[in-house]
Amino acid sequence: MPRVYLIGLLFACFGFASAHAEQLYKGDLWADLASDNIAREIGDPITVLIFQTAEASNASQATSSRDTEFGFEFNTDVMRDSAYLGIRRGQSGRGELRSSERLVAQMTVMITEVLESGLLLIEGEQTVTVNGQVSDIYIRGIVRPDDITSDNTLLSSRILYAHISYEGSGFFMKPSKPGLLTRIFNALGL
Repeated sequence: MPRVYLIGLLFACFGFASAHAEQLYKGDLWADLASDNIAREIGDPITVLIFQTAEASNASQATSSRDTEFGFEFNTDVMRDSAYLGIRRGQSGRGELRSSERLVAQMTVMITEVLESGLLLIEGEQTVTVNGQVSDIYIRGIVRPDDITSDNTLLSSRILYAHISYEGSGFFMKPSKPGLLTRIFNALGL
């Protein structure tokens, strides 16, 4: 009889009771054995290597001249006199503007949206302060997952509809203005 109780007890423990253990493997949480860690999901970070250059130049030249003559004659029986005055004024000017900008930086952005086409919307902002000079860099755009390298970096030239802005403030960012004497001479046209 004790043997029957023991078998019944074992059958009750293992036969009728369902096991409530969680599975150790969850497919959505485990990466494939041959996969890499390239960013593809919302919230994944990507390091953008920013190398932007822009150059512009503009030249103009203008010339103008103006002649004015002014004269009179004075005639009498005794004296005949005449005088003429001529004024010639000319101006010529030339101007040239050259601008060259270069932005080299590295910053990490985040995937904010995965579009239906599989393209990734990225966005990021970075503020750097060095010796009182504050610089803000902002990036937003669309990237192809294929353009992201195996170490999760991306060249800024590969960003579609790229919006890259760089703004700074501080002593060196303030434009310089001419001195007082120079401004007075400019106002007088000298």
